[in-house]
Amino acid sequence: MTVASRLTPFLAELKRRKVTRVALVYLLVGIGVIEGAQLLFDAFEIPRIAWQIVVFLTVLGFPVALVLAWAYEVRPEGPREPESEQARAGPGPTPSIPPLVEPKESRPVVTAAVGGSEEVGAGTEEERPAIAVLPFDDFSPNPDDAYFANGMHEEILAQLQKIKGLAVRGRTSVLRYRDEPKSLPEIAEELGVSFVVEGSARKAGDDVRLTAQLIDARRDEHLWADHYDRPLTVQNLLSVQSEIAQQVAQAVGVMLSPEEQKRIDQRPTRDLKAYDYYLLGRHHLRQWSLKEIEEGLGYLERAVETDPAFAQGHAGVAYAYSALAVWGQPPEDSWPHARAAAERALALDEAQAEAHNALALEALSHRYDWRGADAGFRRALEYNPSSVDALDWLGATLSGIWGRRDEGMRYSVRARQSDPLSLTVRYHVALLHIWAGELEEALRTLETLGESPSALFMRRHGRAYVLMARGQYEEALEAMKSALEVADQRVEIFTGMLGYLFGRAGLKSEALSQLERLDELASRGIYVSPVSRAHIYAGLGEEDEALTWLEKAYQTRTHWMIWLGNIPWTFEELHSEPRFQDLLERMDFPRLR
Repeated sequence: MTVASRLTPFLAELKRRKVTRVALVYLLVGIGVIEGAQLLFDAFEIPRIAWQIVVFLTVLGFPVALVLAWAYEVRPEGPREPESEQARAGPGPTPSIPPLVEPKESRPVVTAAVGGSEEVGAGTEEERPAIAVLPFDDFSPNPDDAYFANGMHEEILAQLQKIKGLAVRGRTSVLRYRDEPKSLPEIAEELGVSFVVEGSARKAGDDVRLTAQLIDARRDEHLWADHYDRPLTVQNLLSVQSEIAQQVAQAVGVMLSPEEQKRIDQRPTRDLKAYDYYLLGRHHLRQWSLKEIEEGLGYLERAVETDPAFAQGHAGVAYAYSALAVWGQPPEDSWPHARAAAERALALDEAQAEAHNALALEALSHRYDWRGADAGFRRALEYNPSSVDALDWLGATLSGIWGRRDEGMRYSVRARQSDPLSLTVRYHVALLHIWAGELEEALRTLETLGESPSALFMRRHGRAYVLMARGQYEEALEAMKSALEVADQRVEIFTGMLGYLFGRAGLKSEALSQLERLDELASRGIYVSPVSRAHIYAGLGEEDEALTWLEKAYQTRTHWMIWLGNIPWTFEELHSEPRFQDLLERMDFPRLR
């Protein structure tokens, strides 16, 4: 660590405690006292020794004033008692920062009736202070402990997201600045925030050190900083996270409601080993590959085995199983486990937003319970108004399932505000434009995704969907082929779509080769959704075979069926078939009632 980096928190603390201001005021007043005394004593011919005593006492008082300013934080309403080390390490709140603006209690969330049109919110984006928590620097001497700094970053971000009066940017956007360092004003501009939290973590043996500082990013001005040296206990780690969240909220003028205070002070586990397994599990989940997700799930399951009452751990297990379902595990091997873990988490702690999200996604993707999914995503937003997952999925389902495109777009825009650099969120916004027939707007949104392999994949197959919506199947085929050339993820479902486009373009042998490709994937133990085969048979004009595979997809409750009643150009060859209409009726899509 450089000398400058060591001095920065100390200088920020001098400023916070008003030491620099006291020093300046004391110097000005002291000079005035000395000069006034000299004039007075000269006028009345008082012996010079008296003036020298005044000078001596004035100079002697200078360091005393600085010490008092540091210890008691002199304020207009008088000095405040210094905080004991025991109090700082304890579980209770220790607010000590004069707010920048008059505190205002977080407003309650407005919750819509299931399937209703009310929006959920705690003030608009413009009304809430916007904050980004940048990735924490890792100063642990052991490389195997790198997960600790990542875990502390995610946990503190999660604590801040519990506060309805704050607009907290999502992890996807802030993680970009780990490898792309920029100035704070640049970050503030890109993320649309006014405040940034920076920090570091060090785990060494049985001791930890956490540092954190809050910065007015647009002015690059420190507002608060502190460091925490503690023995490594779960109580200490959770207490520090709680204190940092409260200090940040107070500094930006947001007063916690009693319910928020209770949630932030909550201790999800008292078992250090369980918490360590949890942090390791989340670390692997963040790598977002099938192997890493499976490894992360293993650690999370060990966490809840160590402490069965660890609600946050059960919510993590539910999230991991949901991720495996998205990555292509058979529905019966993933969704029931996700549901069981989510229900266990909520039985222990109703306020687990991640568990509400997982349960809602399972209701949507596996049970086709549209009302249950809608209620679940809204419930998640009650406990975490900045939840990108809930905002993103609620936007998509309102548009695609309920047919309320304007309302769905409002939630999707909020998701983009919460995580402005997320490729997935912006891609989903483009899809909503396609569903609404706003094809030029969809293309403009796709162009904002960038040039990374993931971005190119999304841009190109998004463009293929636009061309399909226009009925330009040959051009869509070329766009989909170019997308698969840069794919850096599993693309089984897009293999089926590619076969569909080959069939629509009259290239029968190429379409059949995609069926062979699906057979080859299945032979390697990779789950192949029946929807993929249905797409290819539909493109070949084999309606009966396509409908047979769609029925299999319905019986096995595969995720991709949820959009069957939404996209007019998907399976358009089957729309007039009685079996297809019967399938839509059984799925009971709200927008088709």
